Amino acid sequence: MKLLYFDVETTGLNPVKNDIIQFACIVEIDEEIKEEYQIKIKPFDFTTIATEALETNGLKLEDLYTFEQPKIAFIAIQNVFAKYINRMDKTDKFTPVAYNGKFDLDFMQTFFKKNGSNYFGAWQNWQLLDPLVLFRYYCYKNNITHLSNHKLETVCNYFGITFKAHDAMEDVKAMRKLHKILCNSLFVDKPTNDELEEAYEDYIKENTNE
Repeated sequence: MKLLYFDVETTGLNPVKNDIIQFACIVEIDEEIKEEYQIKIKPFDFTTIATEALETNGLKLEDLYTFEQPKIAFIAIQNVFAKYINRMDKTDKFTPVAYNGKFDLDFMQTFFKKNGSNYFGAWQNWQLLDPLVLFRYYCYKNNITHLSNHKLETVCNYFGITFKAHDAMEDVKAMRKLHKILCNSLFVDKPTNDELEEAYEDYIKENTNE
């Protein structure tokens, strides 16, 4: 299996209004790391940058002007993908792995569109593996209710994984470790993300008397 563990840091929460400023990934094929890659990206639009996003990433506005141009980053990211995927082959795609991954997938799809491409799906199969969903199922199976939130840093700390949060590569490395721990703890036969979400929702209902 070809897995693409990835993370993005952004200038806000809206993939149309805001932009990616850091992309990082780990390419894993048949459980072997083939490549680690990251790039910092200049925003398309400097007028929509959320102050909170810069504070979260420990950046100043002037830092963003030193980052790579979006089009160059777009080409560089595809060049990494092309080492491992034949985008013309419908059976040869990455399976994406990302924490709260719909956010990251939405931003990456929109990043491609902003660069004039509708073909982010040529590289990956949309069959997202999300460690957040796995952890929710883990909580359901083990009756864990005491954590204040399910942010990546909180969950990794629970499993003794230390890292510098809100750096895309650090997040990817930590998320991959978390994913391995959860898979090894939970599965013989792996349920789908939809089944895990349904189980978690049932668990929440049971514990909130809804």
